[in-house]
This record gives sequence, structure tokens and C-alpha cells, in this order.
Amino acid sequence: MRERENSDTMLSFFKFFNRKKAKTAIILDIGSASVAAAVVRVKENEVPSILHCVRKKIPITAEVSFDRFLFMLSEAIDATLETCTRNISSPVDAVYAILASPWYMAETHHIEVRYKKQVMVTDALINKLAESKLDEIRARLRKKDIFGGHPEFIDMRNIRIKLNGYETKSPRRKRAKKIEIALFVSAASRRMIDMVQGKVRLHTGREAEITSFLLSSFVATRDMFGEENFLFIDVTGEVTDISLIKDGILAYNGAFPAGKNMFIRKIASKLNAPLEEAESLFSLSVSGEVEPSVRTSVAQAVGDARDVWMEDFDTLIRKLSQRHYLPSSVFITADEDIRTLIRDLVIEKYAMRLNFEEPPEIALLDENFMKKLCLFGEGCHTDAFLAIEAMFTQRTLFEE
Repeated sequence: MRERENSDTMLSFFKFFNRKKAKTAIILDIGSASVAAAVVRVKENEVPSILHCVRKKIPITAEVSFDRFLFMLSEAIDATLETCTRNISSPVDAVYAILASPWYMAETHHIEVRYKKQVMVTDALINKLAESKLDEIRARLRKKDIFGGHPEFIDMRNIRIKLNGYETKSPRRKRAKKIEIALFVSAASRRMIDMVQGKVRLHTGREAEITSFLLSSFVATRDMFGEENFLFIDVTGEVTDISLIKDGILAYNGAFPAGKNMFIRKIASKLNAPLEEAESLFSLSVSGEVEPSVRTSVAQAVGDARDVWMEDFDTLIRKLSQRHYLPSSVFITADEDIRTLIRDLVIEKYAMRLNFEEPPEIALLDENFMKKLCLFGEGCHTDAFLAIEAMFTQRTLFEE
């Protein structure tokens, strides 16, 4: 994650595109603490431009109920899309609805086939091999539950293809005896999918391309930094999502139920205060501006939440280290008022699990960093999550 190398890599990211026509898309960012909508304009060899954007908080509740959560989420999607679609002056080429945890689950599956003789690699052959694997995954998913019900596919992408042991970006019309495919799959509940599609159709008249924040952040981070091995940590309102990228593909994705809202609930419980007041006190505690009368109690509550988060994080990382070699590069996305705290906790615990003399290299994908890679229109607050998703949207719209 060295600065000069980053600059070169970022430049090459935008040189990837080779089409001239500018395109317009709507991004719908669906988290567990807020929902955002944005109108983004993308063009060849230029950083994406977010022309208009709006983010609406989802009210925090004492307990997490899917039905209540879905209702509040639905209202937030309505509000953000209604505001955003008022500001569209050109035809929309696509709508991307991007789900954060806990709204999806994700895995990478490996396909390997060997033939006695060389075979011609075609789209039909690749699709046949992938579909065979997907049938197997579908059967397994029927036995699982995700937040809101049984999961159904939202992402199905070949993220790496090797022919005769060598990676290739263009496998078509080549011959091989051995074909290896890394297939990224993510899924969400049917209730979530139907609700999102219904809202998008209502406000835009289009179907949404529903995808996971893991896929968008994985693609954008890998392209920005040129890293093949890294840990990606996304702290949402309700959960912390952790992904291990190994040799350029997703090797592991897991989560634990401790996010920003846990800190707020701890403060509310400690002070017997409303959640809205506790949320304000948490933000003030980060900036060191809590009133002296409650400073000690707030600090104790944050400390209790900190201990819970540390224990959950350490448990997951310890198990992960037993199966995988942990990378030294770590990327973190989180809301502004918690990201520094999370970074410090990661430095403290993650370093203990590494076999390196040097501390881990930790990068916060925050607004200061992402504004170099995405332009924001007048009156549009710089938003790191939307910037990442805009870069993903650009690559997806222009990839061949």
C-alpha cells in the first residue's frame, strides 16, 4: 500500500475503459444503519462523477426484528429514491442496488475439470461448467436461512479462469486440457429482493442489478491498490463483515453481530437513556466532547462495547489464522464516527495474530482518500461508500 505504487495503479484502473460514450446510473446503497441513493456519471478515462446523492438514517431500535427492520428500510429506500430521481436530466443506463451485511451471504466456489484431449474453450462451455456448480449450490442453499428467509442468488461471477494452470483474461477460442474457474456467488432473501425490485421499479421504471457490497468493494479495492492478498473489514450498523482475499479471489467471508449500533445500545442501557440520545453521546465521545456529568458512564459503556467487539474479532481472526496465512494489508470501511476506533482495535488485536516483525498496514477507505477517485457534485456530501460503488459501477458498465 505504498503511495507511489497506489498512484500508478489507480491511474491504470481508469485506463482500463475503452469506450467513449458517457453513461448514467443510479446507485442504491442499502445498509443496516442507513440507505443512500446517488446519480453517477461515468466516462472513458475519467474518474466517476456523483452528480446528486442523498443518505437517510434507519432509526436504531432496542432489538433487531426483521419485519420492523424491513419496514423502516422500505421507507428509507422510498425517501432516497424519490429525492434522487428528481435530479436526473439524462436517460438512465442502469440501476445498481448494493446490499451490505446482514442482507446477503457470499462464497467463492472452485471448479476444476480435466480432459483427456485439448478442448476449445467457449462461452457455452464456461456457462455449462458454472451452471453445473450452481445447481449444487442451489440445493445446499435451500437448507439455509439468511436474514429474512431462504437465500436466492444475486451475484454469480467468474472472477478468475485458468487454462492449463495459467490465468487468462480472455479464455475464448483457446484450447486446454485443464480448466479452473473461481466462481463468486452471493445470495439474499427473496423478501429482500422483491422489496428492492418493487421500489426501484416504482421510482425508476427499471429493474435493478442487485449485488453485494462485498463484490463492489473487493473489485474496487483490488483494482485501486493492485493487492492480491488482503483483509477487508466492513463495519455496518448491526454487524462486522470480514473477508479474506487470497491470490486475488475471495477465500473467506464471515461476520459477527457487533457493529456501530452495539456501542449505542450499550450507552443507552448504561445511562437508561433513549437511543437517539445515546447515539448523540456516542458521536460526542469520539470527539471528546461529552459533558463531564456523564463522561465516566459513557466511557464505561463504550469500553464494554469495545471489549465485546475485540473478543468477537479476535475469535474470528484466531479461527481464520488456523486455516489461512493472514495478510499484512487490511482495508476498513465504517461510518465516520467509528472508523478510527475500529482501526485502533484492529491494530491492537490483528497484530497479535501475525507472524510479522512489522505492524500490519491498515488503510481506512474514508472520504479523504476516496475523494481522489470520485468527484462529488455541488451540495453532495463526500461519501466513501458511494465512491467505492461508483468505481464498481464504472467497471461493470464498461467491461466487455
